[in-house]
Amino acid sequence: MSTEHNLSLVLTQDGSHTLYSSRFEDSYHSIHGAIQESRHIYIQAGLSHLHSETEKIDILEVGLGTGLNYLLTREYAGQYPELTLAYDAYEMYPVPQQIINQLNYGEFLSDPWFRQLHQLEWNRMHQLSVNFSMGKYHADIREMNAIERYNLIFFDAFAPEKQPEMWEEAVVRRIGQAAKKGAILVTYCSQGAFQRTLRSTGFRIEKLPGPIGKREILRAIKA
Repeated sequence: MSTEHNLSLVLTQDGSHTLYSSRFEDSYHSIHGAIQESRHIYIQAGLSHLHSETEKIDILEVGLGTGLNYLLTREYAGQYPELTLAYDAYEMYPVPQQIINQLNYGEFLSDPWFRQLHQLEWNRMHQLSVNFSMGKYHADIREMNAIERYNLIFFDAFAPEKQPEMWEEAVVRRIGQAAKKGAILVTYCSQGAFQRTLRSTGFRIEKLPGPIGKREILRAIKA
């Protein structure tokens, strides 16, 4: 177990790693399974659902973290050559490379894609294939200047009680401004206060069954 940089490596119940942050006193993923949780929430409830309606998807991720959501997205996109996907991720606290090197995602998913992500230069867009681009930003999401650009948002910050500033109305409103009409936001957080914030900033709420260990998740649609 590594404790460098206030991060500890944790083995979850599906065999995949997550990290525990002593700074935020929170883990990056569910202890019931990092991969199963991310696939359930962000791929099945988000990407796959939207792909049934369009073949052009622009993703905004709030919290790149370990890069697991990105890796699962690359895996999904590789199965559908007709899908054109642009992925922008914002991260205020990048995980150090020496910690990244200890994660075991390469045992389950494409290791070259995972290593490529963490070698990409910050704060620019990278064209990774004919139909997949990646923007990786070491920045506060509130500094984003996009307007009506994204049709899928992965909201994956630390829990509201651990990182409350990321769940404030001003942040959600900024994300709403960056989202196209009809855009989908998916998140593990079903907290009542966050639901009210989403509604007050122009989103319609759908409650969905959660992954193992979680009763429900949210999918919100921008009106």
